[in-house]
Order: sequence, then structure tokens, then C-alpha cells
Amino acid sequence: MSVCTSWKCYKVKVHDCVYKPAEDSLLALEAMYKLYLRGSRYEKIVDLGTGTGILALAAYELFNPDVLLAIDISPYAVRNARCNLPPEAHIVQSDGLGFLNTTWDLVVLNPPYLPLEPESQRGTCDWWLDVSWSGGGGVMERLIGDSITGGREVLLVYSTLSPVRVEDLVEGAHVEVLGSQRFFFEELRVLHIKPKV
Repeated sequence: MSVCTSWKCYKVKVHDCVYKPAEDSLLALEAMYKLYLRGSRYEKIVDLGTGTGILALAAYELFNPDVLLAIDISPYAVRNARCNLPPEAHIVQSDGLGFLNTTWDLVVLNPPYLPLEPESQRGTCDWWLDVSWSGGGGVMERLIGDSITGGREVLLVYSTLSPVRVEDLVEGAHVEVLGSQRFFFEELRVLHIKPKV
């Protein structure tokens, strides 16, 4: 599949059980490019919930970090990201950043922001696909918490349909909206968050 941004078209392989890059992914890519144009530089980047790896791939090309880590809970996503990311990227199956005792210069997070709980049978292809976009409030809250704790800067995608009030989780942080797109039923936003030190 091709994902075209304002600066480049990326060709990525997408497994049937992995979330296809969509409007939220494109918004995150454009926001990342804005950071690049500002002259932002990051030596250690983690893409939490990497899916196909498209956001990690763009971060690698734009910022040329010393360390690039892509994390996803789905075994399908981990295998899929391996197909799309350069050999220098580290790819790990995990449900968050809690296993690492590292501070990241940039955490990229496009979490499962919709409020519905997955209805498919646990462990099936459909279930892994469902949890990539819809995990309920607890999952999103935990992932944002991991990002705020583990990152000097966070690039966060979220929907106005999310059951989590992002403002409550990032209280005291500097928050900037880098992009948004309104749909009939929701608005997607990409936030650039600098947690309070």
C-alpha cells in the first residue's frame, strides 16, 4: 500500500491482521514533518503501537536517530513492522514502555483511542485488528502515562470520541496541536506534548 504525505510517498506492506495506515497515521506523519522543518532533532525515538511501522519509518528517515525502537502488543504487527523498517530498528512485542528504564527524546503514540472494547474472540486475527484501534479508556490512559513518563517529547494522536480526557493526563505539560481533521462524527488531533520536568 502507498501512503502519501506532503513530502513523500511511502510504500508499506500491510498484513491483514494489522491496522492499515489511515487518516490518523497521515496526520501523525504530517505533524512529524512539522517538527522536522522546525529543526527538531531526536537521538532516541520510540514508536509505541507501531502497527505497520509507518510512523517509525518516517521518524527514521526524518530524524536519523541513533536508536529507533518500534513496540506493539500484536505479534502480527511486530512481524509486519519487521518487513517495513530498516535493519537498524529494534522491534519488540510488548504492551507498553514499562519494561524499559530509559528516557526517550521522542515518543510517537497513535493509540487505540476509540472507547469500544473488542468483541472478537481473544487472540484471533480479528481481535488483534480490533485492539489496534479500540481498546477502551484504560489502555489509552496507560499508554499515554507511559509516554509522558518515558519521553522528553510526545507526539500523540487522539480522537474526540476517546473516553480519556487527554488534558487531565498531561496537566502541567506544554501542549501544542500540530494537526487536526474533522469528520462527521469526530475530530482527530495530533498533539506535541512536552511533559513538565
